[in-house]
Amino acid sequence: MDKKEFRVLIKYCFLKGKNTVEAKTRLDAEFPDTAPGKSNIKDWYAKFRRGEMSTEDGQRTGRLKEEVLLHQDNAPYYKSVKTMAKIHDLDFEFLPHPQYSPDLATIDYFLFSDFKRMLARRNFRRMKR
Repeated sequence: MDKKEFRVLIKYCFLKGKNTVEAKTRLDAEFPDTAPGKSNIKDWYAKFRRGEMSTEDGQRTGRLKEEVLLHQDNAPYYKSVKTMAKIHDLDFEFLPHPQYSPDLATIDYFLFSDFKRMLARRNFRRMKR
């Protein structure tokens, strides 16, 4: 069975006045290997209680999967002729790696922690002007 058919069965159990545990038990008895989980059934029951009686799965927000962005980091395998040809064939949007990008340069994170430890517990004389 596909997801839509399971949603119809969950809705049927809801309309018959069964609770989520009873719905899960019935679905497990009939479809032991493919029945939806408890949390899935609870989510659909909550939706039905809110008055949303459609069994269609709504559109989801989040990351779009329609296009691929490739962030090149100047690794040799990205610059090979075969790789560049494949990237072009797949119509990937190609983002070249900037020469220096402070938000991507994580080396400073480790540099300053060592620097701080090195300077800890040292006393410096005040320099006169």
